[in-house]
Amino acid sequence: MDFPFPGATQAFFVDTLTRVSSISAPTLILWGEEDKVDPPETARLLYEALACRKQLHIIPGNGHVGHLDRNREKVFTLTADWVLKTLP
Repeated sequence: MDFPFPGATQAFFVDTLTRVSSISAPTLILWGEEDKVDPPETARLLYEALACRKQLHIIPGNGHVGHLDRNREKVFTLTADWVLKTLP
């Protein structure tokens, strides 16, 4: 039986770090310092694996869902700044 539906396993369990080197679009990484689902060390590994223009911010006090977390205004500000600086 496929969990929870056919294709779910392939969609949810992906080794992202082995594939990010092919990303060419500018990439902003925002990560909660208190993320219990995926720790900030993963953000650092992701950042190091990227070969494109990139920026990393570890946000103190935030967990896994930054746009809904207590410092979401910081997430919104960093995102807006990145978009304005990066997009033509």
